[in-house]
Amino acid sequence: MARSQQSRSTRPGKALGLMVLVLAVLFGGIGLGVAFGKDASWAPKLGLDLEGGSTITLTPQATQGSKVTGESINEAISIIRQRIDAAGVGESEVTAQGTGTGRSIVVSVPGKQDNALLKAASQTAQLRIRQVLATASDPSAAATASPSASSSAGSATGSASATASASASASPSPSTSGQGRAPSAALAAATPSASGAAITATAATATPAASPTETTVAASAAASAPASSAAAVPVTPASDLPALAKQLAAQAAAGQDVTAALAGAQCPPGDQVPYDQDDANSPVITCYAGGKFLLAKADLVGKDVSDAYGEPEPDSRGNATNTWQVTLKFTGAGATKWGNLTERVSSQALQNAQLNYISVELDGKIISNATVTQRLGGDSRITGNFSVSQAQQLGRQIKFGALPLSFTQSDVQTVSASLGSDQLRGGLIAGGIGLLLVVLYSLLYYRGLGLISVASLVVSAVTTYGLVAFLSNQMGYRLSLPGIAGLIVAIGITADSFIVYFERLRDEVREGRTLRVAVETGWSRARRTILTADFVSFLAAAVLYVISVGSVKGFAFTLGLTTIVDVVIVFLFTKPLVTLAARHDFFTGGHPWSGLDPRRLGAKPRAAVAAPARPTRPSLSKEA
Repeated sequence: MARSQQSRSTRPGKALGLMVLVLAVLFGGIGLGVAFGKDASWAPKLGLDLEGGSTITLTPQATQGSKVTGESINEAISIIRQRIDAAGVGESEVTAQGTGTGRSIVVSVPGKQDNALLKAASQTAQLRIRQVLATASDPSAAATASPSASSSAGSATGSASATASASASASPSPSTSGQGRAPSAALAAATPSASGAAITATAATATPAASPTETTVAASAAASAPASSAAAVPVTPASDLPALAKQLAAQAAAGQDVTAALAGAQCPPGDQVPYDQDDANSPVITCYAGGKFLLAKADLVGKDVSDAYGEPEPDSRGNATNTWQVTLKFTGAGATKWGNLTERVSSQALQNAQLNYISVELDGKIISNATVTQRLGGDSRITGNFSVSQAQQLGRQIKFGALPLSFTQSDVQTVSASLGSDQLRGGLIAGGIGLLLVVLYSLLYYRGLGLISVASLVVSAVTTYGLVAFLSNQMGYRLSLPGIAGLIVAIGITADSFIVYFERLRDEVREGRTLRVAVETGWSRARRTILTADFVSFLAAAVLYVISVGSVKGFAFTLGLTTIVDVVIVFLFTKPLVTLAARHDFFTGGHPWSGLDPRRLGAKPRAAVAAPARPTRPSLSKEA
């Protein structure tokens, strides 16, 4: 055991080599990010108080189904903050302003104005999954299609299948089956954007011969009505759509053909159901990709989804492609509802092919449609040529839930730094003064050992800077003035660690032990104290980070980060460097400037150890 401990103590080069490797990997990662990344930099990004940014003021809207209360405002603040944090934007602020029913939410984001992020943060994100009860073409959209081409119901369905990529150049005229409700590819042809989102659901009971069983439909799936019948129907204004939706839903449930009446419905503004009309328990009428849709009450809502995230869309072999999708994972209750919905839709489609559609609606706007031919279970995927940011943003909106209120953007403006370069310079000067005082104290009190403490502080500063820059590039962390305060406090934490070790080392020298022995015995005594102190500091930082909000989190984060750095520096740099110093005559000889002079420390004189006397054999006398 003693030999093993001595062997480890005589190989400090391994620990120093590991420290060099850590720094090389850290700064190598920063260099790769700068070389190949988009917004990477060698310098950390600054927070809102030091760099400025943009703010948006959100005014809540009271509707028939919701009231503006303090509880709903606080819930909205929590959801918006989660969305922004998940987007990798550090040091953002989400606060309430005003009192009573006049309260508003102010969202402040550091850096250049990101309108997409601000819009996504305030989007309500009400998710609805509904059955399509009826579809009809928009006469104005159908009129743009070429009348010379035609397609049967079967070919129309096929052209609107898996790929969701109906070409805008193909322009078949809408034709109908005997019932006048066949899905039409003309809707996709009329609107090039129809090649957008689609939803893919994997069957839970797929047989090996057809595994995996997937059903995908183009976002443009809709049913067309004859142009003559559509023209004869009076137009229903958008304000009357809720009443018309209930009427047509009841007629469709009774088996009546509602295509003509649906064709006369006026599309809601922006093809989006207004917030106060988007009731999950009521049918709705909306438009999408040149078609008009009658949707049943929602079978699933956002709370039925346990997780949602963007990821690369796999190909037929399961390999990731360059296109992105949004994966939905249902809760236990949500999976049951999803299975019941797909079973009902697939069974009804046997009598009416128009009823085998499911629509996914977000904030009153259809984002995808899907055909269903059998009961499905498990997870689902929303596809549709999403970019990376679009897929990740949609996943965050669905994952963190819908806002309890609808908001309007009452003010968007760019704000300057509240503190600016003067305060940043002052903080850096304060940190430099603190570091200089620690260095002077170390050199005056510990002399030669003080050089080791200075080297430890330098390596600690370099490591901390690299970590902050790396996290800034990879995770969007931004350094605020409270964060700088946390870095300054870390100087004392690092100094405290080597002071504990040096004092234990000098205690061992005072006891009369040689320096090489004192280095190891002092380390074994100091190590536990250092770890305990750092654990307490890290625990305090973690608790402060969890319970705090705003800029205080920046202080807690840097405090916890530098505490971890301190442990790494002490174990991989300070201790190995002391071991190497113990082999030098300057320290082992107890030079007055080494900081380990036995006379200056009041060391006990080493007792001379006498060699044990050899046992004497009793002399044997010979008998005469």
